[in-house]
Order: sequence, then structure tokens, then C-alpha cells
Amino acid sequence: MRATLPTIFLFALLTAQTAFADVIGVYRDWVAVTSTSDNEKTCMIWSQPKQSEGYKGKRGEAFAFVTHQPADKRLNRVSFETGYKITKPKALQATVRDEVFKLSASGTGAWTRSSADDTALIEAMRAGSTMTVTGNGPGGETVKDSYSLYGFTAAYNAISAACKVR
Repeated sequence: MRATLPTIFLFALLTAQTAFADVIGVYRDWVAVTSTSDNEKTCMIWSQPKQSEGYKGKRGEAFAFVTHQPADKRLNRVSFETGYKITKPKALQATVRDEVFKLSASGTGAWTRSSADDTALIEAMRAGSTMTVTGNGPGGETVKDSYSLYGFTAAYNAISAACKVR
């Protein structure tokens, strides 16, 4: 994945309240960025699915994120934008290799249920090659988004260094 103008614009929209946003780098299929607002730095990596299946209606874009906000002591936050209204939040999950992580959801967003789950999912992502996020769309259909994890570790290491997270 390349950091194209639309993807950089999307990040700018996601961080519209910040003073600036800088792309640290593109690491195969993951983009690493930082932003600063009120002298507080946020570091984030994101990717989009390489393959999506099961959704039959009009859908927004999907993303996976890992975010560090050291000033707020919020580190290793894993979240997702599904691009569709999640109808069965309890069925939403992320799978890396044989590890399944249950997710919480509201609207079109999803996230891990605890900081321990964040840590475990990140470790699985560092060791895996693909991650599948499975949920149910508005029509009840099963939706599967498959993310490449190539470049994840390098991107994660880049934001950890940028935000001084060990």
C-alpha cells in the first residue's frame, strides 16, 4: 500500500482537531503517522483490508488502527473502522493465526475489550501474516475483512520510537 493523497487526506480528516499530521513512513501494507495537538503527540499506524467479502450493500472504507497517546497514558490501542453498521456486536472478532479476539462495537467502530487484549492482539499481529476481522452487516450477512500484516512490526516500531513507548 502506498500513502496516496486520498489516504493522507483521510488521516487529516481523522485528526482534524490536531495542529499537524506527519507521515513517518509507509511500511509495506501499513502507514505510520504522528500528530500533535496542544503539545501532546499521538502516534498511529493504519492499514486497509486487502480483501473483503460478504457485504452486499453500499459500504464505507474499512481500517485497522494501533494508536499511542502517551500524554493520556493510552498505549497500544487497537481499533477498527468497519465501514458498515455492525448489527451483532457480540459476534465481532479479529483472528490472527489461530487466536481469536472478541471485539466491542458501536455504530461502525470496533475495539478490543481490554488493554490486555490490546497487548495480546498486537503480539499476534507481530507474529502473523494476515488478520481477519469478521462481523455481521445490516442484512445479517457475515462480513470478512482480511488485512495483510506485512510491514506491521516495522510500522509499530516506528510509532513506538516516535512516541517514546517501550
